[in-house]
Amino acid sequence: MGADSSFSAIDASNLVLREGKMEILMNAILYGRNMIVNVRKFIEFELTINMSIMLIIIITSILNKEPPFSYFQLMIINLLMDTFSAYMLTYQNPREGVNKLIFEINKDDPIVSSIMWIKIVLHSILISGISLFIF
Repeated sequence: MGADSSFSAIDASNLVLREGKMEILMNAILYGRNMIVNVRKFIEFELTINMSIMLIIIITSILNKEPPFSYFQLMIINLLMDTFSAYMLTYQNPREGVNKLIFEINKDDPIVSSIMWIKIVLHSILISGISLFIF
């Protein structure tokens, strides 16, 4: 058990503390847990916008109206949607309740929970309804 075994342990580990400060470890865990919350928000936002655009296109097709979006407009919507969601994913600092929230999440739980699906569907219907009313 010499220096070689220490380097082997460092290579095999996921997190190495170079200093003896425990607050560095706590911050690393906090930001790791925050990533789970941010990824869920990102997926919820993406699915909501995609589902609302699909609903708008399907409803206007059924009603035999002109297509509400051109190909170029759909590309711009997709670009803006990805830009805002990437900003949301990367620049949001951890909140106070993130430490308590993570213990409610198991490894076997799906990324998109049933409550998130309900919110996605209801928000998509609301966005589609408002957009069709304006259109």
